[in-house]
Formats: sequence, C-alpha cells, structure tokens
Amino acid sequence: MFPFHAVWGYYSLFIRELQEEMEEKCRPFGRLYWTFWPLCGKVEYNGERVGKGMIAFAQIASTLQPWLGNDLLRCMDDTLRDIHVHLCGYSTRHDPAESMEWIDRKLFFAIKEATDSRFLMQLPDNTWVRIRLEDIAAMADEVMYLLFDTFPADHWHKEFLQAFSLRASSLSALRVLYTKMAHLQTEEELFAIARVIRECYPAFRWRQWLYV
Repeated sequence: MFPFHAVWGYYSLFIRELQEEMEEKCRPFGRLYWTFWPLCGKVEYNGERVGKGMIAFAQIASTLQPWLGNDLLRCMDDTLRDIHVHLCGYSTRHDPAESMEWIDRKLFFAIKEATDSRFLMQLPDNTWVRIRLEDIAAMADEVMYLLFDTFPADHWHKEFLQAFSLRASSLSALRVLYTKMAHLQTEEELFAIARVIRECYPAFRWRQWLYV
C-alpha cells in the first residue's frame, strides 16, 4: 500500500502533466481558445450561486446522521440551519476551502457545546465513542459533497474541483469528479482518482459508490 502523500503526489503529477499537454495543444488557437477552454489555462469564471435552491436542509442532517446520531443532531439544529444558509449562498468566486474550514469550525463548537466539551457520543447499544478532530474534518468534507454535486458537469468545474481536491485532500471533490463528471475524464484520470480514493481514505466513506 502506498503512503498517503506518495499517492497524492502521483495524482498531482498526473494532473499537471495533463494540463501541460492541453496547454501545448491549445497554444496554436490563441487567446480565443484559452478563454473558452479552461483546461488550456487560468480563466476567470462568472461565479454563480450554485447551491441556491438546490440543497435541502434535510440533506445536511442525513449526511451527518451516521456520524453523530439523531440525539446529538437534535441539539445542533441552529448550527445545521447556519450551514444550510451558507451552502445555499455559496458562489464559485469564493475558495471552497474557506467554506469547508468554516463548516469544520461550526461543527466543532456545536459538538463541544452539545457534549459539554467531552466530545463523546452514545451509540444505540449504550456504548460511548469519542468524536475526534479528524472525524469532524471528514464530516465537513461530506457536507461539502452536497455543494459540489450541484456544480454543472462542465470542463471549468472539473478543473475547479481537481485543483481543490489537490489543495484540500477532499474525498467529496474526488467523488463528484469520479461520478457526476466521469464523462469528462479519460480512462487514465478515472484510474488515478480511483487509486487515490482506495489508498487514502477509509472504505466506509466510498464503498457505496466506488466500484472499481
């Protein structure tokens, strides 16, 4: 099994080589091609509020329920509503890393308050488990999937998510690239994404949608 950073390095190198290849192919077409084909270079995008009206409050609760359980979620209703408002107002003009960090902090303090700073959750069999910082980070990433899944399946958003997945190590970004935007990927890209997912993330987070 490859170490986490080694596998991500492989994926990063693959994406950079692909972008360099596309830049070389696009160069003869001049600036016009660069403007309308984002893989050819850095372009400005008229950011849209992609989440507005497309993410339901119940989706956020359903995403967090396996992690926190119903009892704890009932104590966090205000936090879930704040997250819902934030996602519905998101624009691609903003860095999604900031949104994920914001959600991470909101969940951290809500869980801290709901558990009296113990970060313990009672399971249905009456056993207790500790909620770790890495668990909260994974929850924030899972919530971001609801936003990423509203993105149009086009080349600009593909590159947007590729760049974010490399900077933030986001499974949710990779999930959208692998599923919703699979038709925009080459076989080599899909193989690289699947390899990163299998090597770098626990199976319970991807076994329901990663089939290769």
